[in-house]
Amino acid sequence: MKLFLYHLIFMLIFIPSVFSQDSLFTQEEKEKITSYLDSIDYRGAINTITEYKISYAREKIEEVFWNSKFKKLDQLNLLELLYEFNSSFTHSFAMSFIDSLNNLPSDYSGTLPSYLQAMTAGILVKLGDNSKVDLFFNFVDEDSLNSTFAIIGLLPVIIEKAPEYEERAKNELVRYVKFSDNNGARYSALVKLYRKYKAEMYPLMLEVFSEDDDATNRSLVLDTLIACCKTKELHSLIKERLFKEPNYYVRYRIIGKLLGVYGTAEDFKTVLDYLPDEPDPKVKEFTLNKIEFYAPPNPDSNLTVENLIVYTLEQSDSVYSYNWLGDLTFSNELKNILTTAKINLLAGDSLACRVQVKEFQDLVDNVYKDSLNTDPRFVTIEGWKFLYWNAQYILDRLPEY
Repeated sequence: MKLFLYHLIFMLIFIPSVFSQDSLFTQEEKEKITSYLDSIDYRGAINTITEYKISYAREKIEEVFWNSKFKKLDQLNLLELLYEFNSSFTHSFAMSFIDSLNNLPSDYSGTLPSYLQAMTAGILVKLGDNSKVDLFFNFVDEDSLNSTFAIIGLLPVIIEKAPEYEERAKNELVRYVKFSDNNGARYSALVKLYRKYKAEMYPLMLEVFSEDDDATNRSLVLDTLIACCKTKELHSLIKERLFKEPNYYVRYRIIGKLLGVYGTAEDFKTVLDYLPDEPDPKVKEFTLNKIEFYAPPNPDSNLTVENLIVYTLEQSDSVYSYNWLGDLTFSNELKNILTTAKINLLAGDSLACRVQVKEFQDLVDNVYKDSLNTDPRFVTIEGWKFLYWNAQYILDRLPEY
């Protein structure tokens, strides 16, 4: 039996999952796998049926479910398969299974009955029967965050299917995020909450990013925060966190977000100011390489040309304040050119706007390249990166003729 199943599994690993897993077996193979539910080596069959969703086994499972050779945990696994295969016996078997757990022999030493009842209550909730939900929460109270993933997986089902228990289930997920000792469970619970409640979970995600003990969790939640909630508060927190973050990989990710997602002159300066204190040579090497070939990220396609001009004006002020652009008169000259470009744009003259933006870009480029110039005007490489490229992003949106 074991050799037969191992041989099948080995072959399936190398078969592309274009078709349903059930269809990968011949009828003869399905019959043979299912027949082993009658043997003492039935667990291999249960595992294979579960892994490859062999629905052909449904009738056999219905037939043998109450066989005394099965341990209670085996029966729970079989019950989950009956639910998966839409068996008409699932509900009645689940109710009877819960009752059977109340009448166990005194020498029973198998899986905790309250856990089995809780998981079965979850199956009933999926079927639309909330009559046993209290058994689920009784186990949650008893378990104190230990059976993490099984519970976390069912809490969103209860939120969805049993609205009268939504607040309780939601609070349990929050409790896992805050207090579970299992790193993966904390993040899994947070994901479940975010999928349901979206930005409502923003404060909790900020807390995880700042305080979770696990670097992987902090890194993963950073991605979620960037995707859902690019607030000024988050932007400030990310910059602050760079100087406090103990893990090299999370610092690497933060630097990538500051330069590649936000990409303002202020972010660039934050990274430059931080870099001398970076203890990890690989992170420092990556950052130096990023800085050398850096160009600000392309702007959001939803931003208008006017938005881009205003943004470039703001970046001009930042560049001047960081001494990446020299001479106040020169700074004002550049801003006047952009202001004229904006006026032309609002008047409907996109071509005149383009001429002004191009003049701005050329002036920045010429002053940057004119290292022998003796007047007080100058543009450093840092200033050039932000003024030249942001001007280019505006030009990319304007007609040439």
